[in-house]
Amino acid sequence: MKLLSLPLKKAVPSPKVQKNTGIVLGALFAASLVCLAYYKNISVILAAFVGAAAVFAHIWFKLYRLMWNNPLIYHLICALGAAYLGSNVIGIADAPQMDKVLLTIASGAVFSFFILELICGIFLKFVMDKPEPKNFLKAFAVVFSLLFTCFVYLPSETYINNSANYRYVYLDFAPYIFIRTIVFSLLAAVAACALKKAVFKVVCCIGAGLTLCTYCQYMFMNKDLPLAIDDPIDWESLKTKAVINALVWVGLFLLPLAFMLITSRIKAVKNNKAVRNAPVCVSALIGAVQVLSLAIMLFTTSSELFGSRLCLLSNKEQFVVSSKKNVITFILDMSDRHYFDDAYKSDPEKFEFLKDFTYYTNAAMVYDSTNLSIPQMLSGYKEIPKDNGFYEWMENAWKSDTCETFYKRLHDNDYKVNVFGSFGNTYQYLDGKVDNCEEIDRDDIYIIKNDLYESINDMAAFRYLPIGLKKHYEPDMNSVNYAVDMPNSCIMDNNEYAQEMNLKKSDSDKNYFIVEHLYGSHYTDKEAGTQSSLDALKKYTDQLKKLGVYDDAVIIITADHGTHGEPDNFPIWYIKRANEHNDQMQYNNAPICFTDYLATCLDTAGLKQDGDEELFGRSIYQIKEDEQRERLLFERNGFKFTGEINGKKWNEMFKKGNFYGYYFTGDREALKERTESGPPDIYIALNYEC
Repeated sequence: MKLLSLPLKKAVPSPKVQKNTGIVLGALFAASLVCLAYYKNISVILAAFVGAAAVFAHIWFKLYRLMWNNPLIYHLICALGAAYLGSNVIGIADAPQMDKVLLTIASGAVFSFFILELICGIFLKFVMDKPEPKNFLKAFAVVFSLLFTCFVYLPSETYINNSANYRYVYLDFAPYIFIRTIVFSLLAAVAACALKKAVFKVVCCIGAGLTLCTYCQYMFMNKDLPLAIDDPIDWESLKTKAVINALVWVGLFLLPLAFMLITSRIKAVKNNKAVRNAPVCVSALIGAVQVLSLAIMLFTTSSELFGSRLCLLSNKEQFVVSSKKNVITFILDMSDRHYFDDAYKSDPEKFEFLKDFTYYTNAAMVYDSTNLSIPQMLSGYKEIPKDNGFYEWMENAWKSDTCETFYKRLHDNDYKVNVFGSFGNTYQYLDGKVDNCEEIDRDDIYIIKNDLYESINDMAAFRYLPIGLKKHYEPDMNSVNYAVDMPNSCIMDNNEYAQEMNLKKSDSDKNYFIVEHLYGSHYTDKEAGTQSSLDALKKYTDQLKKLGVYDDAVIIITADHGTHGEPDNFPIWYIKRANEHNDQMQYNNAPICFTDYLATCLDTAGLKQDGDEELFGRSIYQIKEDEQRERLLFERNGFKFTGEINGKKWNEMFKKGNFYGYYFTGDREALKERTESGPPDIYIALNYEC
């Protein structure tokens, strides 16, 4: 306890030392203010006047004594706060030129330190008492529970449930989140020991209230969030819910304070130790649950969290095509029929370049998920994942007979296979099947640590903050990996793809099987995403024509899925066979499915063999229009049904890893009617938020 008291003791130097130090600090404050004004194009004269006035007040009214009375632990907290504000808020964010960044950071840090010390001194003048080291454990329990939830548990859980989406491993950020939480918890707990007894109780109740708020927010109150990163969020439609959510926060926040106030007035319980410490116990319990839960997750999670073989789909030949035969598939992320039909109605000329294509208006994917849908398409795997069996399913899909046979046949017929995009980062299974699959040495990956930590913090904040504040931390597809610079990464952004596009013929005499996965309509602005997709596709087909390889090419334009969470979730599907020419785009309402993809590719490439139907199924050309075909489609939402299936209340909690399978016969209207009429036929709870 004596050791704990050391950082809580006040420094009491001689009045002369206090005054001289105050003059130095005041001068530094004035100088920092002038520097900031200069760097940020604010009046230097006004800043100098304000700085001089602050120095005068600092010395004349002896404000520096407030700062000297701050215990050592508070000096340290102010220094940390000043470093953060100087580098993240005042400095780098707005520095006009890179050569001024360091000076701006330094000036911002000095300015912040001066202000924080004064605020801290004024605050402590009214609330500081004789240090009580015995309060350390209580304060630590409260602060640690709150910080562990926000800074450790939520970033870790988010990463573990989506590890296949990330290009970095858990150990790349785990030390940061654990060390930060422990250090901040220790500092705050020691600092709290200097507070008066009544103030200490209030602070503990505030901490307990915030812990309750964040815990309940991410556990129970996030059900109105989108199903996946980059899903559009209509913040206007959430205004009412945001107000209700804010009121719930106020209620939960005030609950410990109200409990303390009420129990302090009841004679029978006010001296009861267990009752007095109830807010602390609640915080500690939540913290213990989080620690135990994270320990179990880490213990049961694959060693891939801590380092694994890392393979990349290289972009070295992303704009290379064969001088002979090309089978090219564009998979546009979340490009729903609705978006493209609306774009056609508003500007039919935009679709003129697709006149040689046939538009299949009754196409259905199998999974409403990029990381399930694309592997299913490219592997032809028809088995359904088991509960908590995502990684097992992924491995089985890439090692299935359909997958092995398909890619072997392509290679046996002089096809080079290049796949570009992002879908689950389990590319190690593509080795030997996909020619642009390369193993990456982790030493070749450059991670911008500050950007990585910022990304981790933002994704966690999006989960624990109230709805009204979430829009400031809304994640996007780029934020997941933007801090990681990997060599030869695929270009997926529609606009960047179009800008970089300069198709050229390969020097080899190989045929090419190409798959391009672009962002498509998976933007907040769906209309802009659809338009930029069309622009990129038109430029690609135009360049194929200039190279003289368009006529012989097979081109499929589809999506991995339609709109998340919509009951009539259907993707686009356009296809042009080799040497197919039309005066205008053709339409076909045959009930096709993504399970038909491999058979269709073999058929259109002229590689179909006897017995293929048994292994690969039928190609789309064998499926008749208006055929009554039963299909299975897995949605992400349970829609209107509120009953139970397989003993699980699947719509009780919001989970991205829940998939609801519906058998339906007919078109998208039949799917909509089926999904809204009753419980799903199949329920899957995956251990991965796809």
